[in-house]
Amino acid sequence: MKVLFLVPFMLPSFIGALAWKMLLSPRAGYINRFFMDVLGFDGPVFDIYSFTGIMGVETMYLFPFVFIQVCGALERMDPTLEESARVSGASLFTITRKITIPLVRPSILSGALLIMLYSMAHFGTVAVLGIETGIFNIPTLIYEKIHQSAGSFASIRTGTVLATVLVVTAAVIMTIQNKVLSRGRYQIIAGKSFRPLEIKLRGLRVPILCLCIGYIAFTILLPSITIFLVGGLRTYGCRSRPKT
Repeated sequence: MKVLFLVPFMLPSFIGALAWKMLLSPRAGYINRFFMDVLGFDGPVFDIYSFTGIMGVETMYLFPFVFIQVCGALERMDPTLEESARVSGASLFTITRKITIPLVRPSILSGALLIMLYSMAHFGTVAVLGIETGIFNIPTLIYEKIHQSAGSFASIRTGTVLATVLVVTAAVIMTIQNKVLSRGRYQIIAGKSFRPLEIKLRGLRVPILCLCIGYIAFTILLPSITIFLVGGLRTYGCRSRPKT
């Protein structure tokens, strides 16, 4: 699972956005067409051209940023801290709340700030899903201003101002990230090798496994199958079309 969770990090989110556009487009999306044509719904169930749709796609492909940082923090954590608490009679919930989460909190906040910075400067997903409905971030707004005015000086000046805002915001986020990593009462011991403590999930094993498989299916399998099938069918249809 750890290796599979890193695969979305290697895939272009632009391709994922195209795949989900084919699946959840309000009128032509395959999933919406299934609900309307087969199940008899009056209108589309999902709308990928919305803030919720864009945030969902961005979350799918930016999740590995936080996963890598938190996973590294957990692997560097001294397991004797949790073992001592367990010997003292603390429950798993108490250990997680008072020991594990405080130790990985800087990594979670650092990953969240990194995702915030990346999403602000990200062009592909918002360009595919947002421009058509008037949803912009700074890079797509710069593109739209320059594109609409055919590269006029006024639009370039506006784009420069927006780019400056983006750079200043990025600098502020990086400063906050450095402060988050350098402060705090909890520190993870570095420079030593620890064997991570394995915890039996018991009744949570199946639900967590289903959650992991669902994430892999929605971020890797379903978009990839959609791109390959639709692209293959369109290519085959173009080649098999008789000449007139």
